[in-house]
Amino acid sequence: VPLLITLKVVGQKRALRHTMRMDDKLQVLQDVWYHKVDVTHGTGVFMIDGSKFSAKSTPDDLELEDGDLVDFFEHMDGGALVALH
Repeated sequence: VPLLITLKVVGQKRALRHTMRMDDKLQVLQDVWYHKVDVTHGTGVFMIDGSKFSAKSTPDDLELEDGDLVDFFEHMDGGALVALH
């Protein structure tokens, strides 16, 4: 079992690769994303193969492999109706 894994996070505007330990929590990957990409912390959802995952999980817990993709989807704010008088 490898000790390190490189994961690729893909968002709407940007992608980045991050190498981490197999036993590090995926919160580390999320924190790196928010730090390096111009996105406010907590404004989106991270998914692997279309499923949300706990930030407390590790790559080992989820049986991730080197080069696996993590998708980031920003929450979209809906429009509001405005009454003009």
